[in-house]
Amino acid sequence: MMSVNRSISRLGIIDNDPMALAALSSYIRKRVPVSSLWTASDSNGGLELHLRQNADVLLVDMSMPDMDGPSLIRNIRQRDGKTVIIAMTSFPVSEYAQDAADAGAQAIASKRYPTHIIEVLRSAARGEAVISHDTTVPFDTAQAAHRRILAARPTGFEQLTHLERDILEYCRQGFTSSQIGRMIDMNAATVNTHLKRACCKVGARNRVHLVALWLQHNPPRR
Repeated sequence: MMSVNRSISRLGIIDNDPMALAALSSYIRKRVPVSSLWTASDSNGGLELHLRQNADVLLVDMSMPDMDGPSLIRNIRQRDGKTVIIAMTSFPVSEYAQDAADAGAQAIASKRYPTHIIEVLRSAARGEAVISHDTTVPFDTAQAAHRRILAARPTGFEQLTHLERDILEYCRQGFTSSQIGRMIDMNAATVNTHLKRACCKVGARNRVHLVALWLQHNPPRR
């Protein structure tokens, strides 16, 4: 529960960039009353900490190597209908807003503008609707998102992010990881990381199997 003096009892921050994590933690402590603040530098560690310490508000980076932000948010939201989850990104907010909303977040904020993060945290502390900047994507309340995700029982393909879907579509067309990387301004290793995550989500053995399953799920239009 949020305290009557508009402080946040328990705040968790999950971001794989140690310098950004330290800077953001310090910035928030000076501007928002927080009784307890914990941090995690990877998704799995953040999930374990949240399950133990049950944060009132979570700040979750959308780009992490072990489990991306949308997957982590969905994982938490399936279990929890109370915690306010704020997605954050260094990229344009519009790139991740829909993925964050679909996964069950209550807002998204740009890491480039820490004042926006402070605004959404203060709104959360007051129990007000959390407003995202630079996007018109609607976000559910924590409770509504929890009910929606439990009712949907998503398949592996429904858990894929928009970026993973785009990469899979390029794979279907026969492009290599290097070629895909050049088209979406990403190195081949990062493309392969996204493909590995997609394999985990849909239960594919490898890239070839993943593309075959993708074709079954999304047959070419005639």
